[in-house]
Amino acid sequence: MASTVQELIGLTKALDRFETRVVAYRTMLRDMSFGRKPDGDFDRTAITAGETETIESLIRRLSVRMSGNEPDETEWEPLHPYCSRNEDKKKDWADQNYEYFRWALIWIQKTRTYIEYLSGLQSAEGDPREMNPLKHIAQLDEKLDEAVTRYDVALSFAGEDRSHARQIAELLRSAEFSVFYDEYEKATLWGRNLYTHLSDVYQNKAQFCLMF
Repeated sequence: MASTVQELIGLTKALDRFETRVVAYRTMLRDMSFGRKPDGDFDRTAITAGETETIESLIRRLSVRMSGNEPDETEWEPLHPYCSRNEDKKKDWADQNYEYFRWALIWIQKTRTYIEYLSGLQSAEGDPREMNPLKHIAQLDEKLDEAVTRYDVALSFAGEDRSHARQIAELLRSAEFSVFYDEYEKATLWGRNLYTHLSDVYQNKAQFCLMF
């Protein structure tokens, strides 16, 4: 059986990939709402019920393992009930779906918060609960940062090379590589110190860095 820290690493990586897909799909919906042709394969980018259900199942299993119970609905709930309750149903199809996936991004952040809460209930080795769970969460975050490589390839380019970088990013993604390309990461880049964050991505979070 996988250790708790392995489950946390796996679930964190799954959420990272899921967030990247949600951002890409939402961008396509935005383009459609403006009457533009989506940039990429709409069907391949669309979020499926299967991948959503897998992530939800992993969260429930982790909750049972670490707390002894499935999540309380006041603390965490599945994606669709949360998003459909909050979306604006008065909008047309494209705008309504664009709004739905804004709530999907918020749901991902709520899910990360719930996972952080669970990680404070016991140590990564399964020892009794620590007196200071915040200290444990900080230690666990440090282990996750060291252990998880989020991207197969990170693209580094100047503005005049964006068209070439975009083409390479699409080719890599169509071959099912995980790619760091800034247009795919708008939601995760908001409010960050870009110099520090991008340096960390290029040096630590990607297996390869492709420079233009």
